[in-house]
Amino acid sequence: MKPRISRWNKVKHFVWIIGPGLIVGAAGNDAGSIGTLTAGGAAFGHSILWALLLAFIFSFFIQDMCVRVGTVTRKGLVEHARMRFGFRVGFLYLICFMVVNFSIMVAGIAGMAAGLELLLSCIGFYAPYVILAPIITLFFWAFLLKEGYGPVERVFSVVSMILFVYVFVAFLAQPSAEAVVMGTLWVTHIPTQYYIFYIAAIIGSTISPYMQFYITSAIIDKNIKIRDLRNERIGNLLGISFEGIEAFAIVIVTATVLFPGGILIDTPRDAALALVPFLGIYAFALFSLGFFSSSLTGAGVVVSSSGYAFSEFFGVERGMSKKVHEAFLFYFMFTAVFLVGYGALLLGVTPIQAMVYSMFICFIFSPIVLYLILIVANDRDLMGPYANGSVMKVLGWAIFVILLLFNGILLFSTIWPTG
Repeated sequence: MKPRISRWNKVKHFVWIIGPGLIVGAAGNDAGSIGTLTAGGAAFGHSILWALLLAFIFSFFIQDMCVRVGTVTRKGLVEHARMRFGFRVGFLYLICFMVVNFSIMVAGIAGMAAGLELLLSCIGFYAPYVILAPIITLFFWAFLLKEGYGPVERVFSVVSMILFVYVFVAFLAQPSAEAVVMGTLWVTHIPTQYYIFYIAAIIGSTISPYMQFYITSAIIDKNIKIRDLRNERIGNLLGISFEGIEAFAIVIVTATVLFPGGILIDTPRDAALALVPFLGIYAFALFSLGFFSSSLTGAGVVVSSSGYAFSEFFGVERGMSKKVHEAFLFYFMFTAVFLVGYGALLLGVTPIQAMVYSMFICFIFSPIVLYLILIVANDRDLMGPYANGSVMKVLGWAIFVILLLFNGILLFSTIWPTG
């Protein structure tokens, strides 16, 4: 007779299973995403909401494929690239992925430092982010290195819930329901080069390759079984939903408060301070808390996915559940991403520059990563009954074509700018 499992244990198991999906959802609203959404909302108002909705629909289907690939094949995406296309093409995938991650990590470290700067200013203490950056980088690196996957996942899961402060700030802003609906369902802005650039950055921020690499590898590291696939897919849906609500709230706040007055921003501090005359000091504090939390989660996922990808390609031990001597290459790349991210800030890259341009780079590389995901997820010999069906194949390739078209429009607008 099988031992009876209590309802509480079932709940704990479910929460444990859905962890990767929730973390990826929270990481999706990382420093780069929030910087891009904040600057975009201030510059273009509600007219960018349609792109956000489209990006989240894309993101759900792409990450659902990654959940199935990781659970069924027990191999990460870089490993699949090497096995399917050979060493040279696989290595090219790895290099492209690392370029994306290095750029995002610059934004992540800038975001953590800028977020901490904002939080400290709430209690009357000022320290510039250039001084805080090495301190927060060192402490965060040591925490990830020491604690292992379990504690790190629990911390990230709690931090992800903090991001709902943006929803409260959105209610404080009292936005126009008509403007929100129109911006979500229709293109209400003339497609200038600057506007197209921000649309690309917004889509890139939502379907960042590092999220797809991370969730595939984290499922393997966590040893998720096929019997838990349904719950893991629910976790992915919940993560995407939370990410979408938070992202919409960020754009709505800046579109309602900053856009009408033509207030443009160059730093996260500019965005937080600009809210004070309209929404009060509490909005400043909530924005600061959310920005720091999102930067923390995003940076953790970026460095982890970098370690996973590099180790998978060379077929060595990896994962935060391993000790340093057991997975040296994993932790080496893990550390290298931190160093490159901080090094770029020393060269004078500003937080908002790092955030917006890192998301733009994500957008450029997204079709390349999606092609790999589709090839693997469509392979019935490899995936068995969990391979994409006819509808998912059509949807997947349609998303791929749309992303290529967006890249083409972006290239065209760069060569022949329209203003």
